[in-house]
Amino acid sequence: MAVNVTANWRLIRSLDPLLRRSDAGRAIFVTSGARAPHPSLLGRLCREQGRARHDGQRLRRRSARIPSVRVNLYNPGPMRTGMRKQAFPGEKPESLPTPERAHRGLIRLALPSCTLNGEWVAGDAAS
Repeated sequence: MAVNVTANWRLIRSLDPLLRRSDAGRAIFVTSGARAPHPSLLGRLCREQGRARHDGQRLRRRSARIPSVRVNLYNPGPMRTGMRKQAFPGEKPESLPTPERAHRGLIRLALPSCTLNGEWVAGDAAS
């Protein structure tokens, strides 16, 4: 909750004035494809990620009249993490990319040249 919801809210609240004044303001909400509550430890994550998606969409609507601000949701896709290993014990971790791979998509969305706005971007599509 502290990372997926509270941190996003505090960052946006604090940085919103800078985003609005920037000639290329970018807000990127990192989320996941997890949607429905899952019986494993993903249940709480699904709820928190849903809230993060909601916050991103709300900021996008609030910023709609500011052409220089772009707000996108970024889903890096399944990754080799400890939490995923616990949630999917039968899955082979070596078949998944490491979290470090996500940087390409994040950089693309942060560039002033990025024209995507209000999009749900999958990891490979953002690379």
